[in-house]
Parts: sequence; structure tokens; C-alpha cells
Amino acid sequence: MAKRIESIEGVRIHGHFYLHHRFSAGVNIVYGHNGGGKTTLLEILANAISGNFIKFAYLDFSEINIEFDDGKILSISKVQPTEHDDVPMISVRMDEELIISIPIVEPVSTYTSNKTDNILIDYGIPQVSYFPAYRILYDYLVLSRDEQNRKLLSPFSPLIYYPSINEIEENLQDDVIKRDSIQLFVNTVNRFYEKKKLVLRPKSDIPFEIIYEDQHRSRKLSSLFSGERQITTMFYAVSQLNTGSLVLIDEPEISLDVVWQRKILRTILSMFKTEQIIACTHSPIIAADFEDRELEFRFAGKII
Repeated sequence: MAKRIESIEGVRIHGHFYLHHRFSAGVNIVYGHNGGGKTTLLEILANAISGNFIKFAYLDFSEINIEFDDGKILSISKVQPTEHDDVPMISVRMDEELIISIPIVEPVSTYTSNKTDNILIDYGIPQVSYFPAYRILYDYLVLSRDEQNRKLLSPFSPLIYYPSINEIEENLQDDVIKRDSIQLFVNTVNRFYEKKKLVLRPKSDIPFEIIYEDQHRSRKLSSLFSGERQITTMFYAVSQLNTGSLVLIDEPEISLDVVWQRKILRTILSMFKTEQIIACTHSPIIAADFEDRELEFRFAGKII
């Protein structure tokens, strides 16, 4: 059974771009300039592993091959019409065995951006968790609530199973939540917060509070600054993952100072025993907390 991704090859992504990366267990960091294909790389992996193949109708590409550590290869290709087929198709194969062919029978613009016709494939990986750049997450949480606004989102963007600050507040007040995972979350964010701490009081009229150094108290996580909200949201989502999940993170450095940039991936790796993290970044600081032997550090793709 596969536990992680071994490699990815993408041919003619956006019509002219070639992606090829090999990945190791543990932490993988993809570094590059704007337009290097980093976000597209993560979106391809997130949509493919979650089985949301209908999303590939929005991507201009020829073929994508994803190899797993057990040697199996998932192939996704866009097949143009022939004399026998009058519509283009998305073809999905595992080790050359056809899993599904999806006809692209509508103009791409008419597909809804939240369509969830996922194809369940047992890769062996329990879950894939995609963390977009925080500014994209904010847009997603705000725009996806309304059908008209949802059309402003990139249609190829993976579905994001990611709680808002308000949802985290509600969960912290719910005694049904898994206590161990919540305590892990609280302990983790308190290692980052400065001059404040998050305190839980289960089964109390005040189930949680943020207590500041000057003894000011807040019952709202929305009182946190943007960088604090970012790590609060991310660490809460990570604390709820299943063991063995694949974690994909885009630009984790946004809104974080240099010290937090150095700590964030190490913290995720230590709080959650994941098989593999793949992070894309503009910041060389993200990798500063790791020795060379602990991670793979690669540059993004090239034009063909």
C-alpha cells in the first residue's frame, strides 16, 4: 500500500510547461520564482489524490503521471476528439488500467467550481490536506458562501476542508470534540503566541479565553492578528488530521515573521506524524530549521 508520493511528471501544463519532481519521505520544499508552477503543482496533487478528476477539465495539459512509493502510477490525460469520439475526455488510469473516462460535454465555464463528483481510489494514503496560501484561503472562505461569488474563485482550485476562525470558536465550545487533539492544538499555538495564551475551561460558562500579558481577556479568536489567525487556523486543521495523511502547503510564510517561518514546518512535522509534507515557497527562510539530510529542496518546473 502506498504511503506517499514518489514523483510527478506534468506534460504541457498550461499548454507549454513541464513539471518533473521526485519527492522523499518527510519534508519536501519546492522553491522558485513567480510563474514557476509551484501552486499548480500542489493543486494537481490535491485534486488527483482526492479523486476530484472533473477539475482537470479546467486545466490545459497533455498528461500527468503521479508515481507512488509502492511503484503504482496514476495517469491523467486529456484526450482530444477522434473520429470515434466527438468530445474531449479526461482519461484516468492506474498502471495502464482504465479507471474512468470523463467526457467534457459542457463548456468549461459552465462547470460549478465546487463540483464534487469525486472518484474514490484506495491509494493507501488516508487523507490529503491542502493548505492554500492564506490570502487564497481568505478569499475561499468569504466567496464560497455565495453561488455568484464562487464564480470568482479559480475553478481548478482544490476543495478546501478548512475551518474558519468562527468554526474553531464553535468547536472549542463543544464538549463533544476530541479532547486530545484539541489539547494538542492549544499547546501548539501557545508556543507561538507572544504575550498571550489560549486557555481551555471545559464544561464552563466560558469554555475558552485568550488571556493577555496585561490580563486583558478576549473570548474571540478574531481578536488575534493576521499572522496569529493564520497559524491558529492551520494548526487546528492539522490537529484534526488522520495519522499518515499527506500535507500540501502553499506559501506558508505569508503574514509570518522570520522566526515563525523557521518554526512552522518543524512544528507541523512534530505535532502530527505525517508521512510526507510538500511545501511550496518563495522564502529561503522556510527551510532554515532543517539540516540538508532532513529534507528535499527543489526548484519549480521549466518551459518546453
